[in-house]
Amino acid sequence: MEDGKKKGIIDNLINFVFKKRNLYLILILLVGLVLRIILAANAEPLADEMNVGIRSIDVHKSGTMNSIDQSHSFYFLNEIAYKLFGGINLFTARFTSVFFGILSILMIYLIVMKLYKNEKIAIVSAFLAAISGFQIRYSLAEMDITMAFFVLLSSYMFLIAIYDSKNKMYYLSALFLALAIAVKTFAVVWGLSYIAFYLYYCSKNKEYKKEYLSKKGLKIVIICFAIVLIFLLPTIISNYLLYKDKGIVDLQVARFLNINKGVYAGLGGIDSPFMLSQLVTGMKAGFSAFWRFDALISILAVLGFIITFKKYKDANIFLFFWFIFAFLFIAGTAWLDTHFVFNTLIFSVFASLFLVEIDTKISEKTKFKKFLPAALIILLVFSLFVLSPYLTSKTAISKMRSFAVESISGSDLVIADQRIYRGRTAFMFNDKAYAESENINMILSQLDEKYPGMKKAVKTYFIECIPDDCGWGTIAAQPDLNQSVESMVMFFKNNSRSEKIIYGGGSPGEKEQTKGGYFRVYETTLNINPLIIDAVKQTHSHYFYPVGWEGEVYDRYSIHNRIDGALNNFGFFIFYITIALEALSPLALIWLFRRNKKA
Repeated sequence: MEDGKKKGIIDNLINFVFKKRNLYLILILLVGLVLRIILAANAEPLADEMNVGIRSIDVHKSGTMNSIDQSHSFYFLNEIAYKLFGGINLFTARFTSVFFGILSILMIYLIVMKLYKNEKIAIVSAFLAAISGFQIRYSLAEMDITMAFFVLLSSYMFLIAIYDSKNKMYYLSALFLALAIAVKTFAVVWGLSYIAFYLYYCSKNKEYKKEYLSKKGLKIVIICFAIVLIFLLPTIISNYLLYKDKGIVDLQVARFLNINKGVYAGLGGIDSPFMLSQLVTGMKAGFSAFWRFDALISILAVLGFIITFKKYKDANIFLFFWFIFAFLFIAGTAWLDTHFVFNTLIFSVFASLFLVEIDTKISEKTKFKKFLPAALIILLVFSLFVLSPYLTSKTAISKMRSFAVESISGSDLVIADQRIYRGRTAFMFNDKAYAESENINMILSQLDEKYPGMKKAVKTYFIECIPDDCGWGTIAAQPDLNQSVESMVMFFKNNSRSEKIIYGGGSPGEKEQTKGGYFRVYETTLNINPLIIDAVKQTHSHYFYPVGWEGEVYDRYSIHNRIDGALNNFGFFIFYITIALEALSPLALIWLFRRNKKA
């Protein structure tokens, strides 16, 4: 009996895996996963990644339900990855994006099947999303890819609600949009996409218009709004209590409502609200990013949208609305490349429309049946070529983190060349006793003044930035700073027992910089005050927050009465539900695929 059951399970598993559709999807996911894993382990980190990676370290100790950028739940998801893999490094910091990026490929398949009802278009769309240079390049320690997954999940529920007249799906759509907003606030923009398509669909369908542009439709809208509002409560409550206690609010509220913006002055423009004056510049930046990493897919997407518009008008309009509102919002606010990453998911669909349409016409008029696989192979090769600098060599930051874990103990002192970007230093040595070169003499002087005569041999590592600028991009304009650091380099060069050179890579820039090495590690013993180890740990902070949340947190507020205490507790209750739902939401795909199979 048991043998029969086991055989039945094995047979079902084999049938599932080798079913044509499932086999294609499994292979597509494997290709996408392998490429993303390689990049996550190798690519040079961006500045914002260091903020996210550091903020995710022991975030459960923060004592807060919100943070500067309103993405607090994402940091908890990242911490789960740190704990799951048992360490803090570039790969674990990027795992959340890799994981949800792979799930987004499946969501693209489901959405295309819902909109176009064509298996070939859905499979090709999934493949293009899997090999998209833009998607792979920006599978980083950033919120955008994870946010996009929840938006796609919300969008699919929205489509089921409209096309299948399943009203409860509107509420699930609102729930997953709320989870997306909790990951990154600007996901609220997709509400405009839904409204635009809702009105368009009403204009096309008189029966739908009669039924839903009525009290019934108003009821659905109110409930959906209430669902989103519930999951915004942690942010609203924390800002209310923070303002009441300290007179400040988080960055997003400050920038859009102009409340005490001086706290965040000088953050490179991200403290600014939407500005029409920068819209054109932002759009150019977005299209430039698409061109650098997904030129062929972008061209095919434009062609696909145009030549199939009449054939798939409703579907193409939905995806156009999905794309345009978010694209314009980012172009008018903070147009970093990573913020546009969601767009290439839609480009993958439009590009697949072109490829399948041309393949069908060629097959009908000629005996040539290999156009589509040949085109997909060309796109894969092109993507690998574009990504090769990020895939074929490893960044020195990843290598230095490994060196720190394997070779530096908690009782050793690390002095980091201040020409290394501060976020990189904090990430590489987050669990070590590190200090920047500009601060170490001051800290030692203060200790010697307070505790004169205390001396002990302390094992010390000095980390030199060989190319003179390791992530700042501004050191060339500061010759005095460069000269002051070089004098410290000479001291350790003359007094070290051994040295190690770490070469870099993981990007065209770092690979070019690292011909003579990226970091040089000097090891020596200094006869200094042993209290230096604890003293430097008190200085560990980056971008408003202490590393590991040990120390003063600028937006941690005090509760002054019972009502505020009850509000705070309720906010935390919703916040923890949010994290739980975000962590469990991938299970929804099992139900959705079973539903798609029956449809």
